[in-house]
Amino acid sequence: IAQEYIKKRKLDNNTLKNFLIGYSGNFNELYKYLKSQVFSEEEILASSLVNKNEKGEFVDRYRKRLMFPIQDERGRVIAFGGRILHPQGPKDSKYLNSPELIHYKKRETLYAFNFAKSAIRTNKTVIFCEGYMDCIAYHQCGLDYAVAPLGTALTEEHLKLIRGFADTILLSFDSDNAGQAATLRAIYMARKLDFAVKIISLKGGKDPAEIMLKFGKDNLTTQVKNSILDSDYLLNRLGEKYPVDTPEGKTKAALEYFDYIDSLQSDIQKESSLEQLSQ
Repeated sequence: IAQEYIKKRKLDNNTLKNFLIGYSGNFNELYKYLKSQVFSEEEILASSLVNKNEKGEFVDRYRKRLMFPIQDERGRVIAFGGRILHPQGPKDSKYLNSPELIHYKKRETLYAFNFAKSAIRTNKTVIFCEGYMDCIAYHQCGLDYAVAPLGTALTEEHLKLIRGFADTILLSFDSDNAGQAATLRAIYMARKLDFAVKIISLKGGKDPAEIMLKFGKDNLTTQVKNSILDSDYLLNRLGEKYPVDTPEGKTKAALEYFDYIDSLQSDIQKESSLEQLSQ
């Protein structure tokens, strides 16, 4: 079933090998293996890879899932994400992720940063996207400066992590309401840290993984190259949100745009954005 899913998503062997993508077994295979390696039950439970059920049995946390190891900046595996492949029950979530651990802080960790670091430094640019599959799709298409937050919104710590590598941020979040809210928040946060910001508005699919699947590498690359400035994105959004041909609509749009202007770090940027708003 895992192999069929991989074929359907068109992930190639290099991607599987580089990202260490695998499959978790059934019930307590990992527990038995760890016991055979002379780990104590306390250590095994503390790893958050094994739980104890109501019967007192040791049960693997990840069962029958496609596994995405999460690596730190140096390439060491520090956590996991698992995508459900078999129906397991109404309470089972699509993705199951490691909880916060002593060595794993979600606010400070970016998926694929160990792979993307060199390309981010070369391009002076980073793509922030949503989730494992989107990030992997970008890398498989040669856009290897993509990273993703892990089960949390983009944080200031994430931005500071890439500050020494990049000066431009491309945001590639979903087009639904939650994705748009995340984009808006990320724009303000990145601008306050003096990054240039562009928005990737994907067309023809809901996310990079779907576009790779339907149209291929070149289409996704072209759409990334056609990313627009955050100011243009915001003005387009305000024009759709408010009736800007009326005094009331203009007032509401302008007041909302001032939040963006406040986040800009130079007077030249502020003046330029005010002129753009006036036009």
